[in-house]
Amino acid sequence: QLRNMANILPVIFMSVAAYLLNTILSSMIDTDREQIGALKAFGFTNRAIAIHYLKLALIVAAIGLVFGYALGLYLEGMMSETYMRFYRFPSFSSRPSVTALIVGAVVAFGAAVVGALGGVRRAMRLAPAAAIRRLTHSTTTGASAWKTCSGPCLTLPKGSTPAKIYF
Repeated sequence: QLRNMANILPVIFMSVAAYLLNTILSSMIDTDREQIGALKAFGFTNRAIAIHYLKLALIVAAIGLVFGYALGLYLEGMMSETYMRFYRFPSFSSRPSVTALIVGAVVAFGAAVVGALGGVRRAMRLAPAAAIRRLTHSTTTGASAWKTCSGPCLTLPKGSTPAKIYF
């Protein structure tokens, strides 16, 4: 039973982490559309832009790896002490596993890359001219579709008039 939990729980946590990373990066890329379009117009390659966002995902994974490994060592010590008391072991020693750290790093970085790929693909597909145009949310019809507007736009809360103000 413990072996099954040890195999299933990390998959669930890494899947959730990959999903959250994908959601956050997609949101960041939507926010950075204009900058991505300008960078592409100035000659930056899709690869350079993709590497930027992948680095960001890998930094997040590295921070999570460090904190996760430290928390794992702390909790492992507490669990060992609990087992030692409960089962009355005379001594119970544990050592940090380098293999566990390496496997954890590979899994964490793999989940980060998989989670980032959706957002990175979205940034790479943007054409420079289309990316520079701003997006606004349609609030007058109640539709949840995003649409572009030409020029600086301001959207007001639903029910307010006018729905867009152009300066």
